[in-house]
Amino acid sequence: MKKMLKLAGRGIMTIGLMTSLLISPAHSVDGSLNVAGNIVNETCIVEGVVVIPPYGGNNIPARDMVIEFGSHISFDGDEKTTYFVTGIPFSIKLSNCAATVAWQNVRPRFTTSGKLDGKGMLINMDKAGPQNISMYIEKYTEGSFTKIKFNESSGPATPLPTSPGNVNLNYRFSPYKTGSLPTKGGPILGIVNYEIEYL
Repeated sequence: MKKMLKLAGRGIMTIGLMTSLLISPAHSVDGSLNVAGNIVNETCIVEGVVVIPPYGGNNIPARDMVIEFGSHISFDGDEKTTYFVTGIPFSIKLSNCAATVAWQNVRPRFTTSGKLDGKGMLINMDKAGPQNISMYIEKYTEGSFTKIKFNESSGPATPLPTSPGNVNLNYRFSPYKTGSLPTKGGPILGIVNYEIEYL
């Protein structure tokens, strides 16, 4: 039985626009609008998500990543308690990053079209699987973890280097049993998008 988390990625580009409005005084209804723009700052290159084996990815970054956590969900004898052996670590790898006057930090924003429970965790999106399993993502920073909120800017940002270099944004994913009812076996699916914010 395969259970997975899908991650889809995209990047953000900051654009500055300069406008000028030219109106002929002889014809107030005539005119033209010229718009010129330029990239005000170069953003990081999003290499993709890195997942260590055996959870998928083979340590190779991919914009769209599938995390497979196989049989790491465990039940006790009467299936009244569900626990996860360990969170699955993953990283978002960025390259050619450097701090600028406009921003000095970076962080991803995780969004989902799935339903969230009362604690803001993503409910299993596979209707054929257990519906009392939710999922969450935590940011890893210097030995501690901070839970990330879906669909909003959340969690600690990571400082950008002063000269161009690589940045790894480290996280872990965990499913979580909710409520006191027994949990049945079945597939677990979560689809999460990420976009990079510059602060």
